[in-house]
Amino acid sequence: MTRAKRRVSDVAVALAFLILVGLGTWQVQRLHWKEALIEARQAQFAAPPISSWDEAAEFRRVRLQGTFLSDRALPVGMQGRVIAPLALDDGSYVLVEAADRPSGRATIEGYLRESEGAGSFTPANDPAKGQWFTADIPAMAQALGLAPVRPFRVVTAPPPALPNDHLQYVITWYSLAVALIVIYVLARRRQTAP
Repeated sequence: MTRAKRRVSDVAVALAFLILVGLGTWQVQRLHWKEALIEARQAQFAAPPISSWDEAAEFRRVRLQGTFLSDRALPVGMQGRVIAPLALDDGSYVLVEAADRPSGRATIEGYLRESEGAGSFTPANDPAKGQWFTADIPAMAQALGLAPVRPFRVVTAPPPALPNDHLQYVITWYSLAVALIVIYVLARRRQTAP
């Protein structure tokens, strides 16, 4: 191998090594971010239910009493979710996401979520046809003719677990960086061996 080719290969390997180390370092940062997010989310789920709507925030726990308007429940998406309005004792409404169609007077427990945004492959809601693919609180409240409606929906299902695979990614990127250097050093030794 000529000296010029060696320099080109040295630069290419050094660049690839820096990219792999950079990706590993980025995943370390993502790992710390995800751990902090999981800790904050668990603290919200573990906190006592809010005592007033002034404390309302996403993922805060709530315990509410009211009467379900089961005749106005809306199916959402294709996973069997139902959004049912709950008439609260203060005259306001909150939309409750449940696996079935609740009815009558009830005390519910759950956690607060904001409106859902549509993903890249999620069809747009069509209120005129009664087709809902995301839980859009303002649009649903308008379609149901309810006011005032709280700006959060209540999810009664167990809280979701947040995955955290970033440590695996850290190990992968750093291992690839080390393997690259080892292979390159061995290849260079083989080239220079008599």
